[in-house]
Formats: sequence, structure tokens, C-alpha cells
Amino acid sequence: SFEAQHLSNILWSFAKLELEMPKRCLELWTERFLTRASACTAQHLSNIIWSFARLSISPSDAVMRAWYIGFEREQYSVKSIGLSMTLWSFARLDLRPPEEILDLWFILAESSLPLWDSQKLSNSMWALAKLGVYPHDEFLETWTRRFESLLPQCSVQHIANVVWGYGMLGIIPDREHLDSCLAALSSRLSISAFDEVDGVLWALSRMKLRGCEPTPEQLAPIVATFRQQRAYTMNRPALSAALEILNVPTR
Repeated sequence: SFEAQHLSNILWSFAKLELEMPKRCLELWTERFLTRASACTAQHLSNIIWSFARLSISPSDAVMRAWYIGFEREQYSVKSIGLSMTLWSFARLDLRPPEEILDLWFILAESSLPLWDSQKLSNSMWALAKLGVYPHDEFLETWTRRFESLLPQCSVQHIANVVWGYGMLGIIPDREHLDSCLAALSSRLSISAFDEVDGVLWALSRMKLRGCEPTPEQLAPIVATFRQQRAYTMNRPALSAALEILNVPTR
């Protein structure tokens, strides 16, 4: 007789071990979850949606309905890591939750943002961009202040995810904020940052089209790192278009 904790642990274990879940096993898990969902804690729910995302398994509509009900019920117990994991998981699954769930997520997240670390902030901006969810002004202001305070601790990937998110969502950041992000990024770049550099160049081209153009000095270290990549425009038309917008020669 599996309880909520057991169900969460089973799915989480498959995800952590990167094991493919047999179809019959998933069917049995789903049947049991639907009878035990009302007993799931906030931690169980976070682990379950994260596990589905890691396993690249789209949960059934019935499972998600039960999950949403549980999230609303357990809202006062959701921790910041659970909020970050949840939004990241939705994005990985390409699953946009109902508006009332998104509204609740923003309320819970905004109250705890001053305690978020750079990984949670980066994941949240990436996920919002992937889902096409534009954050409201109050949330974005609080989020930006927290991210700026952590810039000295941010990795290249953290900053690149954020800049990419700005580009995807059409966010035009404050000039001083963008300058700080690009300076921190440039100071940590290495030749191995292939995807990060590509994403940043694409995002900067979007910003230029909206009137926020990076300076040649800001572009220089990013382009220098980019040029060290082999066949850097091969079969990447979107990147080639971004370079043209930024007036960066591809040859």
C-alpha cells in the first residue's frame, strides 16, 4: 500500500538514476497517485513535477489536475527551492500551468525572492522566458535587485540564462543593470562557454532591435570568445542573423 511519500520517492529515484520508467510502472504509479494526491506535501509535489521533467514524461491531465489542487492546498508550505524547481519543471515539460497557478506562484515567489540564490533566480528567468510568461513590474523590480546583489557570485551560465530570458521576453533592462551583467559575464568567459555565448549574442541582437544597443567595448570580449568556436555559424541561421544585426562579421 504505497503512500504519498513512497510515490514521490519512486518517481524521484527513477529521475535521479536516469532510468527509463516502464509504461506499466507509470500506469500503476498514476493510478496510485490519484488516490493519494490529497496526502501529498509541498515537498512531494515539487519532487514529483521535477521528476517528470527530468524523465521527459508528460503527466496526464488527471495527474496535473490533482497536482494543481495540491499546490493550492499546500501553498503556505512551499519553500523557495520548491518554487524554483516547479517553474523550471513546467518549462522543461513545455507545460504552461493555468493562470491562477501562475498568479499564486508569483505571489509566493515575490515574498521569498530576497532569500533566493543565483541558481534559483537564473532558473526562474529562464523558465519564465521558455513559458512566455512576462513577469509583472513589482516582481521584476524585486527580482532584479536580488540578482544584482548576487552578481559577484553568478556563473557564466547564470548570467547568460538571464540575458537570454530578457531577449526572449522582450525585457529592456535598465542600462546600468545590463552593463553590470555584461561586465560580470565578460570577466568569467571561457572558450568552453559555447551555448552561453550564442544565447547572449542572440539576446543582445533582440535588445538592439528594441533600441538598447550594447557598446563595442561590451561586445568585444563576447565576440572574441565566440570566434574561438569552430564552424561558429554552420547551420545556425538564427545566430547568423543576430550577428548581422550586431554588425559582427561572420568571416
